[in-house]
Amino acid sequence: MKNKLRDCLCGCCLFLGTAGAQNEPNLVAYWNFDDGTATDLSGNGNDGQLQGNAILNDVSDLTLKGIGRSLDLNFGNSNSDWLEVPHNDSLNFREELSLLMWIRPDDIENWDGLVTKGTTTSPWSLRFNEEGGLRFSVNQWFNLVDPADPNYASGAKGEGDIQSTLQIPDVNEAEGIEWTFVGVISDGQSVRFIKNDEEQVLPVSLISLRMTSP
Repeated sequence: MKNKLRDCLCGCCLFLGTAGAQNEPNLVAYWNFDDGTATDLSGNGNDGQLQGNAILNDVSDLTLKGIGRSLDLNFGNSNSDWLEVPHNDSLNFREELSLLMWIRPDDIENWDGLVTKGTTTSPWSLRFNEEGGLRFSVNQWFNLVDPADPNYASGAKGEGDIQSTLQIPDVNEAEGIEWTFVGVISDGQSVRFIKNDEEQVLPVSLISLRMTSP
């Protein structure tokens, strides 16, 4: 998980399936940071490791409703702070995925990452786009046409990059607006972006692959 902004994240749930309760079987990972660690509370062992100067902050101004802790990534203009979760096959996305979190970004830039997974066979990510909205990508740079291309993916179909026009406020530009609930839900046929009580459903199919490596 990497970012390029002053971003506080308070609670993140990942489901391989449609979103549900914390104790439901499709829950793959859940981090709330309140115990001062990035332990995965789903019981699946997807524990996070703080990298660089990333900290779990208990300062009331930087936590949701002034309680608990938040993941604070404050590293200016370099990719030097992040939370890293080691590879686990449970994190491989195929068709259905739900990713939900509370965020408090300070300065949003295009391609700033909220959660990203993988760099080779099974990449997926939730990032910001150039309009301050959300960008959800799955196997974005895979080639669906030419078998001679090293990035060719036999059997793959659909789109690799889906973007929302729901703009996420940052603290610098929206005084008084601090925490925003955001998420993305993909069911193989459509992608639903979430921003607080707003939703945008895009009837598109992301690239679907059998993923077997990090």
